[in-house]
Amino acid sequence: MGNCLIKGMGGRKIKTVERKEKYLPLSTDLLVPGHPLLEEDFYLRVGNRFVLLRKKELPLTRERIDRWKDMGVRAVYIRAQTRDTYLKYLYSRMKEVMGGTTPPEEKAKYLYSLSELVVDKITREFNHEAVDLAQNLARDTVTHLIEQPQLVKSIVKMMSHDFLTYVHSNNVFFLSAGFALSQGLSRPEVEKLALGALFHDLGKERIDPRILQKPGRLDPYEWSEVRKHPLWSRDMLRDLKIASADEIRRMALEHHESYDATGYPRGLDREQIHPYSMLIKICDVFEALCGIRPYREPLTPFKALELMKDVMRKKIDIEMFKAFVNFLGPDYYTKLMKKE
Repeated sequence: MGNCLIKGMGGRKIKTVERKEKYLPLSTDLLVPGHPLLEEDFYLRVGNRFVLLRKKELPLTRERIDRWKDMGVRAVYIRAQTRDTYLKYLYSRMKEVMGGTTPPEEKAKYLYSLSELVVDKITREFNHEAVDLAQNLARDTVTHLIEQPQLVKSIVKMMSHDFLTYVHSNNVFFLSAGFALSQGLSRPEVEKLALGALFHDLGKERIDPRILQKPGRLDPYEWSEVRKHPLWSRDMLRDLKIASADEIRRMALEHHESYDATGYPRGLDREQIHPYSMLIKICDVFEALCGIRPYREPLTPFKALELMKDVMRKKIDIEMFKAFVNFLGPDYYTKLMKKE
């Protein structure tokens, strides 16, 4: 990893590091003075580089945190290799952050950051510990979404978009859980569906990153590799030993199947596709259309929904799709369905 120097305020040279190393953002609103799990170097993001802000030897005081906020610092960054420390830190603050006095926007940021780390962990190392983390995340998230329904809209509003698999899966997780709750599914059913959403793209980790990030059209071989990922997701879940494991495997396997039997990997028709697989498919397609991809610009939510309605109506459960549009916002529903 290369180093370089840039000029800071007053002409002072500041040491920065290239973005070849991965970093994780931590909201300054979530920092706790003197917390032992945050004894890490902190960085600021400056364009595509990261500037050392505070060495771990310096005390993390309330005065220092407040000064950063006064300077407009919304987030500091830590090296991704410390992600497990960060994950423990976030879990240790769940009761405090999700309490009644925390603003809804901060609760949304907290849940999203926690989920992002769990999704990243299960993507990097899918083992029993990762499965336990995923189950805990699904259970706790559904509990908080039930107890505080306004959190769903806050999370959907602040979602970040990137073509990294774990960010996409994180967004699909929240969309699927929130949509399922809006449809009146029971807590156990929503938890099961949420796990299916968390695991649906595990198999993409077996695809060559150069294919996933290719800026142009895929050739036949590359497309055949992409179409294998539901099978690979199913295979990675083969030894899953939790309640409803068979249904979770089906969701991972079927989330690219279509009602007109043109989907993949098996070309199932509508009677053979699990309803939860279709729900995840609708959330998955919407997120993909709105998210940044290396081969195209993102669509606005309305344009994404309009495209789905016009192009995919024979491929998806159209009544479920209409319910999804209404879940995202009555204004979307009124505007989109006027053209019916």
